[in-house]
Amino acid sequence: MVSFGGFSRELCGGTHVESSGRIGLAVLTGEHSVGSGLRRIEMIAGLAAEHWWEEQRDQATAVARQLRAPVGEVQARVEGLQGRVRELERDLKDSRGQSGAPGVVAAKEAIGSFTLAVVDSATSLGRKEQRRRADELLAEIGSGCALLLAGADLVLKLSPDLVARGLRAGQIAQAACQPFGGGGGTDQLGQGGLSLDGHAAALATVRTILGSSLEEA
Repeated sequence: MVSFGGFSRELCGGTHVESSGRIGLAVLTGEHSVGSGLRRIEMIAGLAAEHWWEEQRDQATAVARQLRAPVGEVQARVEGLQGRVRELERDLKDSRGQSGAPGVVAAKEAIGSFTLAVVDSATSLGRKEQRRRADELLAEIGSGCALLLAGADLVLKLSPDLVARGLRAGQIAQAACQPFGGGGGTDQLGQGGLSLDGHAAALATVRTILGSSLEEA
């Protein structure tokens, strides 16, 4: 047992000193249960503790410098930033709930007897999100074509009845994206790469192909 001044009595951790004063600076780094009624206290002492404090000071100073605030105000500044992040996340969620994705312009137009649903967004989306959004668009219109122009990507999905009439999503995507590197895909799903200023041209190509194909059918 190791006793300190009659007010603390601990199990020996393996380090023996003649008196507690020889330990010098000590920093408690951990405390947890090791069994029923037993707690394990971990600490560093001496030069190791001094080095630890120096590292903590340097890190706190670096963070304060990045936040442009005194060290004593770092916690308040971080809490303020966290609140701002939560606020922006709520705004982003609301925006997605209204239009499907941030920065999106959605439109529907009739081409012959079916509907072309278009989402035009400057914001890039992940592959799964692209396909999910295309599926949602197609579900909204039932019969037709869902076209997603998201950042540098094009995703086009056709309803089964249009595929049965001879339309091929992969071929349409290939033609629409040809000036930007090309695309491809399956009969029902087409994908390709674009440039941000190429959305209008890609949309015009899709309109032309869909209109002429249906007239031939």
